[in-house]
Amino acid sequence: MSTHLLTIMSEKEEWTFNELISHQQVNPYAIDLGILLEFLIQKEIVVVHKVETKGKSLYHRHYAINKG
Repeated sequence: MSTHLLTIMSEKEEWTFNELISHQQVNPYAIDLGILLEFLIQKEIVVVHKVETKGKSLYHRHYAINKG
């Protein structure tokens, strides 16, 4: 599953959770997507970029493959 998700994520620089969960190929494991992303973040394979919203101190989480 991890390799498949990373292949999908390589299609573009950053993804929101909604973009990932809406992707047709993620559908078979959509229920576990949050856990899988947190695992990949913990392993430093995926990084989270905080994107500021209009609300004060509120951020959107964007996910990207760690290239560093």
